Amino acid sequence: MSKIYFNERPEGLTSWCLIPGSFNPVHEGHLAIGLYCKTLNIEPIYEISLPNCDKPDITLEEGKKRARQFTKFGFSVIIDELPYFTEKWTYLKPSYIAVGADTWNRFVSIQTYKGDSELQTHTFRSCRTHFLVFPRPSYIPAVVDNKVLSYTYVAGFKQID
Repeated sequence: MSKIYFNERPEGLTSWCLIPGSFNPVHEGHLAIGLYCKTLNIEPIYEISLPNCDKPDITLEEGKKRARQFTKFGFSVIIDELPYFTEKWTYLKPSYIAVGADTWNRFVSIQTYKGDSELQTHTFRSCRTHFLVFPRPSYIPAVVDNKVLSYTYVAGFKQID
């Protein structure tokens, strides 16, 4: 049963995947990630942050409108005010976070940390979740030491446009 959560962590789930994005609009690739998670017995929960570190902020009403794109397919959604991955894993504590290769590359880039390799390493080491990185056209995911940041590149998955 689908649900929209507001600034709250879903309870009672032993294994769940946070799928963050702006979802404007939702497309086949977004839905495919949720279905892929289900094949692994991981509960997919989409997440829409009203403030966004990469895109313009949205209103709560716009967030609800975007969330309904998923609930009509039976998926749950979290609407929150957590624009950064560090906040997402600190407050929501997902087992997994699913991202496209473009978002992954921004997240692991030293430029994201203003050239501060100590801040980057600290951020990676504080991460207590596993990333699922999905392909996108024209993006090759950056390779990161798996001992520093836990992730899996989902090879063979249909490219996400």
